[in-house]
Order: sequence, then structure tokens, then C-alpha cells
Amino acid sequence: MNSPDRSAHIAELLRAVKATLESEREALIANDAERIVECSETKMKHMRRLNDLPAQGVDVLSGFAPDLRALAELNVANGALIARRRQETVWTLRQLGLYERDGGYDAYGSMGNTVRTRHRAVV
Repeated sequence: MNSPDRSAHIAELLRAVKATLESEREALIANDAERIVECSETKMKHMRRLNDLPAQGVDVLSGFAPDLRALAELNVANGALIARRRQETVWTLRQLGLYERDGGYDAYGSMGNTVRTRHRAVV
């Protein structure tokens, strides 16, 4: 694959990553767990394809620095949404009495940072 073809291939791949990240963001906002999982799997597939580029591909990628930066920012923003969702979930579980941090010492004598989950009885 010559350089213009390789550049076109990389540009197409980066567009696919961007579409996946945008879809992931929409799924995070909509709280659509199935779509979040699908987007994560697709994103990883695209990352593997980028990683599998031949060594010469690194030189070609340098021409896409602004696109790569924008994708990184989208990914960080999605990560912030994931962290916020996790905090909301933990807060809700705490309010229901189903989750609490255990502040005791662990088996190695260190201050434990373990999570104790309380399971409700199912009748």
C-alpha cells in the first residue's frame, strides 16, 4: 500500500473511531448499557487495527496529529461521563444500603480500601 492509499486508509479508520466515540457518548448520556458495550468493543477493534499498522504507519500518523488530539479529547470526555455514572451508581447503592467502603485493615496490615457489598435476601 503506497503512502496516499495508506493515508486514506488511516483517515477512514480515524473517522470510524470518531463515529464510535460519538456513539459511545450518546449511549452514555442515554444510559444505554448494551450500546455502551457495543461501542467499547468496536472502539477496541479500531484501536487494534491502528496498532497493527506497519511501522511506517507511524510516520503517516504524524500528519493526523490534530485528528488524534481531537479523538483523545473525545475519549477523555467519555471517560469523565463513565466516572460520573459510576459515582452516581455508588451513591445510589449506598443510599439503598447495598454498598459501603470497609475502613479496616487488610490481611497485610495496610489500611484496607475494600468494598463490602450487602446482598439482599431473595424470597
